[in-house]
Amino acid sequence: MIQETIKYHDLEGNPCEDTFYFHMSKAELAAVTQTEGDFAAYLRKIVATDDAKKILDEFKKIIEMTVGQKSEDGKRFIKNDEIRSKFMDSDAYSEFFMKLLTDADYASRFVNGIMPADLQEQLASTTEVAEARKVVLNADIKELNALPEEDVDDEKDPADPASYTRQELLDMDDDFFNAIVGPVKPGMNKTLLSIALQRRNRSK
Repeated sequence: MIQETIKYHDLEGNPCEDTFYFHMSKAELAAVTQTEGDFAAYLRKIVATDDAKKILDEFKKIIEMTVGQKSEDGKRFIKNDEIRSKFMDSDAYSEFFMKLLTDADYASRFVNGIMPADLQEQLASTTEVAEARKVVLNADIKELNALPEEDVDDEKDPADPASYTRQELLDMDDDFFNAIVGPVKPGMNKTLLSIALQRRNRSK
């Protein structure tokens, strides 16, 4: 089991800080890895597809599967729709997912932290997790060419990200960018995801 304290903002823009718990049981691990035998092999198989969408979908599935709450006596790890929604439907999930994509060590620590404690031999290495991130980020970068380098429409829709060039999206202030693009999450346009990652890395 691993616990993560995440800072985020609620729907009113108020700063929040909550602790969330993640754990994968042996039965869940068996269901995920299937014929691969261990989690490291499972990750290698996913990376080998070179399919960014599949990798994102698999990581989302793992997060949904593992988020829960430990019981007061520490003997059970409770998972239900309410606990899952509290995390997945909040901006805490967006912040968490962004950090998984931008910090290889953090992603590796999370993946290994959710594993059953007595299955240490199945831990995935930092390299394997980093390779999964690399496929996702490289795919997004390739799609940046889908945005025009120069403005070709003087009557742009200010609420439509497609109305802006890549450079305009990179240069606009945070409040406006967040208003038209929204929170970072799996399934969002890969070009916009890549730009959001570039903006986040640039601000560090």
